Amino acid sequence: MRIRYHTAKGLPPLPLPQGLFPLTYSKHALLRAQEKNIWLHRLPAFLDTQLCELVDIETEDGRLIACTYRRHWTNTTDLVLACQVDTMPWLVRTLYTNKKEDRHPTLNLDSYCTPGEEHLWTASAAG
Repeated sequence: MRIRYHTAKGLPPLPLPQGLFPLTYSKHALLRAQEKNIWLHRLPAFLDTQLCELVDIETEDGRLIACTYRRHWTNTTDLVLACQVDTMPWLVRTLYTNKKEDRHPTLNLDSYCTPGEEHLWTASAAG
């Protein structure tokens, strides 16, 4: 079962990736970059987790499979990269930019699990 966690609600005690990781981009991510006028030639080839803010994670059967990171892009915007981290190189599934001051006041945290409440997610998915 896949479960998503947001840093605003807390993360389960899993080892999180630390360091520099090579990136590759899905067709969807490249299309999104073009649609949003994100300069393709500037997309990072690597992601340094120490220079990013972790936004959320996704697990499958207790195993970390995806992380979303926010990193500096321009003076006014950050680049957000949703990465599949159980492959090498990491696969950027989608991406977008956010204004630096945008902290998602409308984000619906109900779509994320609170650590320790996984049994509630399993029960709701079953029925």
